[in-house]
Parts: sequence; structure tokens; C-alpha cells
Amino acid sequence: IANILFTSIIDSLIIVLRLLLILSISFIIYKKSTLISIYYGFNNLLKPLKIFNIDTRSISIILALSLTLIPIFIKEVNDLKLCFNNHSCKLNFNYIIKNPQTLFITFFNNLFTKIDLLELGLKSKSFE
Repeated sequence: IANILFTSIIDSLIIVLRLLLILSISFIIYKKSTLISIYYGFNNLLKPLKIFNIDTRSISIILALSLTLIPIFIKEVNDLKLCFNNHSCKLNFNYIIKNPQTLFITFFNNLFTKIDLLELGLKSKSFE
């Protein structure tokens, strides 16, 4: 039983490390490149899919815009930390475990509001 538990812990640590690696690489790519260059890069990477009549332009735009959400995530986390500190709430591990609803509801509410604004901006530029 200990071997099964140890194996699952190692597997979960590998998954966490992979996610952190993906986030850090995508953050570096976003910081070092412009949105247009990221779009053209994805468009060139997805060119072989045109054989199957897949619209690579839309997929490239979606992937490029998803990379722009990373700074929005970071800004929301920093704003939440500042907000909780202003209300004399310590954002430590115990508080997050005991009151996850206040943190996550606030975070996702603000995030979805910003995503809706991004969607309205795309619709106003007549991208459907």
C-alpha cells in the first residue's frame, strides 16, 4: 500500500511540475513576443492542418488570445492579495483551506467579467 501511495504522489508531483513548466514557458513567450508575432507563429505551426480543411486562422487567434490572459490572471491574483490585506485578512494556507469560497468566487467573478469585456471587444471588431 505504501508503494501505491508513494507512486501516486510522485506522479502528481510530475504533473504539477509539467504545469508549472508550461505556465512559465508561455509567460516567457508572451513577455518576449508581440501578439501579432505569436499569432503568425501559431498560424505557421498549424499550416499542415489546412490539408484537412481546418480553419487555422481562428485557432491561431484563440491560442494567441489565450496567452494574453496570463497577465490578467497575475493581475487578478495581485489585486486579490491587496484587497484581502486591506481588509486585514491574511492570505495564508489555513485561510485558503478554511474559506476557499471567498477567494475563488471573487477571483473567478472578476476574471469572467474581464473575459466578457474581451469578448465584447472582439465582437465590436466583427470577429465571430
